[in-house]
Amino acid sequence: MNASPRYPAVALAGGTLEPDFARAGYSVRNKAYLPLCGMTMLERVLRALRAAKTTGRIRCVTDPAAFS
Repeated sequence: MNASPRYPAVALAGGTLEPDFARAGYSVRNKAYLPLCGMTMLERVLRALRAAKTTGRIRCVTDPAAFS
């Protein structure tokens, strides 16, 4: 049986937070860090990528200021 090919994946975790989210009380650096049912949107994407049989190496691109 041949193994499935594995492809690299890039999760883009950027984008400014729209004023509507800020007015709703969210104070995260960008949309990727918005909480959704106890998990950030970025965590959901990364879990899905890890679960895919054809996903190889995963890279996440985000603003370094998101961690300060």
